[in-house]
Amino acid sequence: GHIFYVKEGLRSAELQDKYYAQGRTTAGGIITYATSKTGKHVIGKAVDLAPIINGNICNSTNCFNWQILGNYVKRVGGLGWGGNWKNFKDYFHIEIA
Repeated sequence: GHIFYVKEGLRSAELQDKYYAQGRTTAGGIITYATSKTGKHVIGKAVDLAPIINGNICNSTNCFNWQILGNYVKRVGGLGWGGNWKNFKDYFHIEIA
C-alpha cells in the first residue's frame, strides 16, 4: 500500500567518495561511512528510497514511519536495511545482503 521513489541507486566511485568526504574534509554533516572501496551503491547492490506521501516525496526521517520500510525489507529476505544499523541510521537505504 505504499509507493516509494528511487532517490539513488548506482553511484560512480567519484560521487561515493564525494559523499564520504562530506563532514570530514568538506562542509556538511556526515552522510555515509562507505568509501568507493566499501560502498554497495558503487557495485550496484544498494538503493535509496523515499516514500511518496500525499503526492510528495518524503525526504525527512520525520514524515514517515520508517519501520514500515524495514518490515518490507525483512519480509522479502536477502536484503539489509540502513534503519537497522547500530551506529548510523540510514532509513532510506536498502542493500543486497
